[in-house]
Amino acid sequence: MVPAPKPITGAVRGLLAGNTARPLRYTPENGDFVIRNGGEFFNRPLYGPISNFRVDAGDLPEFIALFARAWGNLKLGVSAASGSKWLAQAAEVVAATVREP
Repeated sequence: MVPAPKPITGAVRGLLAGNTARPLRYTPENGDFVIRNGGEFFNRPLYGPISNFRVDAGDLPEFIALFARAWGNLKLGVSAASGSKWLAQAAEVVAATVREP
């Protein structure tokens, strides 16, 4: 089972030079930003053309599509004779940016 995201705790602070120290979640690799076994769902909005449509993605392979009056969830998995598994439950999940050619 995928662990729940860790809650953010502590006092609210301004984004000043001395207040931004925190662990690096995404690391640069070969010109991409990569995260391995991240725990966040829906933390990256992907906007389409100018309309009331957007898809939220994240560190794990699950997506949510938001329309003007409707929404849907896409959860990816694999199935074989030996069993099935959601991709978010894989031993290693790697999410990376996609560079334009």
